[in-house]
Amino acid sequence: MRIQEIRSNIQMTRQNIKTGQGEFQHGFVMLIFIISLFTQCSGNPENSNQNQTASEKESSLQNEAGNSAVIDSAFSSIFSSSEKPDDELFAFKKGDKCGFINLRGEWMIQPKYDAAYSFIEGLALVTLDKKNILIGRTGQSIPLPEGVTDLSTFAGGLAPITIGGKTGFINREGKIVTAPFMDFPAKDISMPSEGMHMVIIDSLFTFVDSTGKIIRQPGFEYALDFFEGLALVSNQGKYGYIDKSGNIAIPMIYDVGWSFSEELALAGIAKGENFQLSFIDRSGKTIIPVPYKIVNPRFVKGLTFFGIEKDGKRQFGFINRSGQESFPPVLDEVKEMVASSSKEIGKVLGFKARKGDLWGLFSGDIMTTIAFSNIGTISEGLAVASTGTGKDQKFGYVDANGNWAIQPQYDGASDFSHGLAAVRSGETIGGKWGYIDKSGRKVIGLQFRYAYDFLGDIAMVQKDNKKAIIDRTGKVLLEE
Repeated sequence: MRIQEIRSNIQMTRQNIKTGQGEFQHGFVMLIFIISLFTQCSGNPENSNQNQTASEKESSLQNEAGNSAVIDSAFSSIFSSSEKPDDELFAFKKGDKCGFINLRGEWMIQPKYDAAYSFIEGLALVTLDKKNILIGRTGQSIPLPEGVTDLSTFAGGLAPITIGGKTGFINREGKIVTAPFMDFPAKDISMPSEGMHMVIIDSLFTFVDSTGKIIRQPGFEYALDFFEGLALVSNQGKYGYIDKSGNIAIPMIYDVGWSFSEELALAGIAKGENFQLSFIDRSGKTIIPVPYKIVNPRFVKGLTFFGIEKDGKRQFGFINRSGQESFPPVLDEVKEMVASSSKEIGKVLGFKARKGDLWGLFSGDIMTTIAFSNIGTISEGLAVASTGTGKDQKFGYVDANGNWAIQPQYDGASDFSHGLAAVRSGETIGGKWGYIDKSGRKVIGLQFRYAYDFLGDIAMVQKDNKKAIIDRTGKVLLEE
C-alpha cells in the first residue's frame, strides 16, 4: 500500500468528518429502513443530518467493505445511529400528527406532535408548534434552559442544545453540563459512540463524556470514535490511541491506524513507499504481522479478509485471529455484511464473497458454497439468497451450510425478524408483499405495496398509499 494513497484516504475522511458530509461506510442498497419508519414520524425532519458517527465515515484499507448484502429490499437503508432505539415505543403518524405506540399497536402517547423521533435512553425528541422539545415515556416535557434555539436527540447521557448560536450539552434533567462553545447547530452533532460525543474545539478533535466533561484540551488533529474503550487519534501525522479519560493508551508512533475490533486494531509504520502493517492489541503489542498490502482493518467473528495482486488483478482470501489463512486468495470480491433486521441494526455480521458471478457467505465458522447470484446475512438461522439475474432472479432462503431451506420463488425478500419474513411477488414497483414463516408457509397473503420487519407482534405495511400497523394474522390495528 502506497503511503500517498493512505494519506489521501485519511485526509478525505478527516475533511468529511469536519464538514459532516462523509458517506456512511455501511451503505445499504435500497431506500427506506424499517427502523427509520418506526423511529421517525415526519415527512421532512429538521434533524435529518443528525446521528452520523465518525465510525461510519472511517475509510477501509483499499477495499469496498461495507456494501450490504440486503437483497432487493424496498425498505432497506441506513439507520445512522450508533444508539439503538428503545424497543417498547415507536413513533407513528395519524393524520398529520405523530404520537407513540407500543408493540401491541396501542397508543401510549396520543398523536399531537408535528414530528417525532425514537425514544433513546427513555427520552424522545419531538416537534410541537415548530419547537423541538424532549419528552419522557409518559409524554411529560423535560424543562430546557432559556434561549434554546436548537435541540437534538438525547443519547449517551446527553443532548446537544444551541443557545445564542453556540452548542453545548444538557443532561437528562435538562441542566447544562457543557457550556455552549461549538459554532455549529445541535442537529449537526454526531451521535455518541460508547457514550462519548466527538466534538471539535479550535479545529481540533476531542470528546465529551457522559457527564459533559471535555476529556482533553487541546485535542487532536484527527480522531475516530471510541470502539472497545479506545479511540484512534493523530497529531503531526502520527497515530495512537486514547482511553475515555483522555490519556494516551498506545503512543502515537504509527503512520496509519484504524479502530479496534475484537480486541485488535490495524496499524502501520511507513517503510519507504509502503507500510509495514500489523494487528496490535490494547497494549500496542504486535499480535499479527500482516504481510499483505491489502487487508480489511476489522475482524468479524474471528475473520477478516486480505488481498493480493495476481495476474494484474486483485484476489481475496481470509485470515483468522492467529494470522493463518482460513481461505486462499482466490476470490474476486469481498464485502462486509451489515444486519438489516431491527434486532441487530447496523451490526457487521460477516462477509459475502464473490468468485466469478456467484457469491457465498463467510462468517465465523460459516462458509457456504459460492453458488448464489446474491446472498444476505444469516438472520434467525436463515439468509436471503437468489439464483438468476435480472427478470429471472428469484429469491429464497438458505441455512448456514448454504442449503436451500425455502426454494427460490419470490421476486423480492427480506430477512427474518421475530419468526416472519416479508416476501414479494412481482416487480419492485407494483408487486405485492406478504409474510412467510421459516417453513415457507404464507402466513399473511401477498397484498401490500410494501411490508416491513415484524417488531414483536406488529409490523408496518403500506396499502393504498397509506401506512398501517398489522398484527401477526394480518389484522390492521392502526392506520395513518
